[in-house]
Amino acid sequence: MEKLFKYYLECLSKGMAGGISCRAINANGTKDYGQMFKLPQLTNNTTENIFNSADIQNIIDRVRLDRNRIILQLGYPIHLRKVVINNHRFFVVEPIFLIPFDSQSFANGGRPALLNEMPQFNYEALKHISGLINDELFEEVNKLSDEIGLNKPPADQPNFEELVIRLQNLRPQWNWKETINPNAITNQILNRIPEGGIYNSAALFFSEPSKFVKGLVKELNELIRLNDNEYNSSVLGQWINRNIPIYDYQEKAIIEPIPLNDEQRNAVKKAHQAP
Repeated sequence: MEKLFKYYLECLSKGMAGGISCRAINANGTKDYGQMFKLPQLTNNTTENIFNSADIQNIIDRVRLDRNRIILQLGYPIHLRKVVINNHRFFVVEPIFLIPFDSQSFANGGRPALLNEMPQFNYEALKHISGLINDELFEEVNKLSDEIGLNKPPADQPNFEELVIRLQNLRPQWNWKETINPNAITNQILNRIPEGGIYNSAALFFSEPSKFVKGLVKELNELIRLNDNEYNSSVLGQWINRNIPIYDYQEKAIIEPIPLNDEQRNAVKKAHQAP
């Protein structure tokens, strides 16, 4: 079974390339993100509007107008990466963690509210920070998720503040430019910072939702760790071992709210009597 689920994980890794990465400032002076100076989950003052900057409102408006296709996400901390193309130098902004907002919370002009979900890694940031790609990048993300506690049961997962601080402690070799402190976000303006690295900064981004069911990677990793005797008696074990019990078809009366034809009746009988 281990080989089977490793194969599924490898297939997933091929489709998880990409993520959020945008210029610190576009050629026309606009931005595809809105920098924040306080994290919404740590703001207790409900009268304080931490979403009132023009850049933030622009991102929120873009999502509000196209919320069936794109979602609003909080990114923190921020990896600032220098890019040089044809002697032209610029920086791109890549959040390390992403947490989605509830699109209904700001659909009619309300205050954006985060969904009650643990953050997910932004593959684009980790690709450039670690220098890994494809399967190796996928394995690094899984390893990090285990180490910081993202793959633990919900009741045992660390809170957001602890999680991001733990990441810096676990990867001291990364190019950290500031100490990560969710309670004291940097006041440096991202598009004015002259040096690449990871900053204690946060921003709002828009992106397409993930193509994959959340938690799928975690569940596959948990299945890989199971011993044979832990799943042999389950339906999954029966399928893996080609040991599916034989069911006897028996004629039993079925309730028909509307009249069924023979084909429909046989399909219902088989579904109930031969799962």
